[in-house]
Amino acid sequence: MMHNMKKIATSVAALMFSTAPAWAHHSGAMFDMIHCKTISGTVRVLQWSYPHNWLWVDQSLSNGTEAVWGFEFMSPTQAEDIDPLWSRDVMKKGDKVTVKFGPLRDGRNGGALAWVLIPSGHTLHASPGLCMPPPGGAPP
Repeated sequence: MMHNMKKIATSVAALMFSTAPAWAHHSGAMFDMIHCKTISGTVRVLQWSYPHNWLWVDQSLSNGTEAVWGFEFMSPTQAEDIDPLWSRDVMKKGDKVTVKFGPLRDGRNGGALAWVLIPSGHTLHASPGLCMPPPGGAPP
């Protein structure tokens, strides 16, 4: 009896862990992956976390105000696989950066991070293939 209980508990745990990524994942349909934008600003914070990282940037506007932008990108492990320079400490608050991104379709300040140019002059890629025109060029 005890052996069967352990077997059932192990099976339930395996099922839960094997489906966990599906619970946390969402569609990328909220982002325009073709008509990308570029902004320059100051790092507010780099949130190095699972399931996705976030880069928050303050952009100074011509009217003297600031806009806050949020950029989502892959997990820490995935980012490090693309470029080993990626780390939780690669950028700090106040760093001047330039960001290329697929904007949110609803017009809010944010999007899917394609790459970020950091003060060292290094470009950190975050989403290979993002902001690339489809075969045959961009749609009209």
